[in-house]
Amino acid sequence: MISHKLTFAFVLLVLSVLLTMSCSVLPRSWTRQSSFGIKDLHSDNPITQVKAIQGVKNRGEKKAVPDLIQLLKDDDPSVRDNAYLALVRITGLEKPNFDSPDYHFFDSAPERNKAADAWSIYWDRQANK
Repeated sequence: MISHKLTFAFVLLVLSVLLTMSCSVLPRSWTRQSSFGIKDLHSDNPITQVKAIQGVKNRGEKKAVPDLIQLLKDDDPSVRDNAYLALVRITGLEKPNFDSPDYHFFDSAPERNKAADAWSIYWDRQANK
């Protein structure tokens, strides 16, 4: 006779294997991919903007970089912070070059704008290579 503990352990094992497999087997529409895209970066709603930023970040959409750079100057601090984190993830850089100013979403507008302008110059140079 099989003990209840052994049966429970077996069921847990099967469920964990199925869950692991489902990450690569389920149709894309069933997964929690963000449906927000580049067009949503320009929304008037900061929550929509943040969701769009997270979506392009998770998908690694380099074509969104110019829009993300512009969002570094946004009025909403959560939009600015998420835009910066997306830039870091997509480009692999914490700042565009060694001598450019550090970007902090909580800095004053002139300081943020200097750093955002440095990102913009960097990205324009990358596009022209």
